[in-house]
Amino acid sequence: MTEDKRTVQEAMVQAAQAVGAVAKNLRNKESGYSARSIDDVLNAVHAPLTEAGLVLVPHVIAAEYATVEVGTKRTPMREATLRVRYRFIGPAGDHLDVVTVGEALDSADKATNKALSAALKMALIQAFTIPIAGEDADQATPERAPAQQPARRRRAKPAEEEPVVETPPARVAAMRERIEALDSDHEALLRQEWKDAGLPGIDHLAPDALERAEALIGSVVEYQAGAQAAVVAREAQGISEHDIAAAIGSGNEHAVAAGMAAATEQEQERTEAAAQDREGE
Repeated sequence: MTEDKRTVQEAMVQAAQAVGAVAKNLRNKESGYSARSIDDVLNAVHAPLTEAGLVLVPHVIAAEYATVEVGTKRTPMREATLRVRYRFIGPAGDHLDVVTVGEALDSADKATNKALSAALKMALIQAFTIPIAGEDADQATPERAPAQQPARRRRAKPAEEEPVVETPPARVAAMRERIEALDSDHEALLRQEWKDAGLPGIDHLAPDALERAEALIGSVVEYQAGAQAAVVAREAQGISEHDIAAAIGSGNEHAVAAGMAAATEQEQERTEAAAQDREGE
């Protein structure tokens, strides 16, 4: 058997001469144009390539995928873009490379298959000037949906300014008078309670806030009175400052009340004793 020493270029010329013309038997459904189908091209090319001793080997160099929307209904489809090198190996073992790009869209899992067919079609177009397609990319032409326009931002209406509330002057004066009667510690306590309650300035209290403010001031004033009475009780009964401070600090109402009662009783005893001394004189 004689050794075949033809170069790959010589073998490809032989194959191209044998391929001949392929009729456009495929009709594009969307655009209405004619094309040559993958089946027709493969049937035309297979025998000439085999007889010329050519072997075709594909290699995917790069692959990119994306999800795009097509049509007016914005149907999501998978897009595959493949860069493929097709190597034609001749009878003598030398080779020639053709690099092409194939693109395809599919709503399921066939985007890669279609892109490979498209890439092979382009490789044969470049090598033998004839097209090829698997499920031919020319058979369907999905139209990309137009890009969505960003939603227009509506300008927010300026918030309506709430009318300024003025606290009645007489009630402001009464509250200030009670606040001025507080010592520094209880005034600080009132400020903190006022802040925690979320109350506005004393001159701008709405009716409901005014009632809460007056109640808050009253409670702090009473708290200070209880503390002062407890101190008097301590002095009258010899209770330690530590015990009184603990009772006041813990909010022990019973202890404070007991101190106030003891102080009142002590004051009454002093008054009666003074009256008896005046009678004796």
